Amino acid sequence: MRSTTQEDSFENEVFSMIKFFFRSFSLGGILKKVGAYKEKGVAPVILVQKLFALVFTHKSLFEDLKTGDTPEAAKDTFYRFINSCHIN
Repeated sequence: MRSTTQEDSFENEVFSMIKFFFRSFSLGGILKKVGAYKEKGVAPVILVQKLFALVFTHKSLFEDLKTGDTPEAAKDTFYRFINSCHIN
């Protein structure tokens, strides 16, 4: 079990700010308009939020998945979403 560190609180703050930004500018609706949707599983807006958070926390997807901070999605989920040819 991991104890909460200053780095963890920073990551949580970054993620909450990103969620606020997405809600403020209705980016979930924009993602639907450009064809970013899934039939089941994790919502695309959550995947994009997580990818944004990785940029601001200076972590790679591999690093984040290795620590287990993303229990709702696996590596294949992110890569299938990123490589989807249906998203404009």
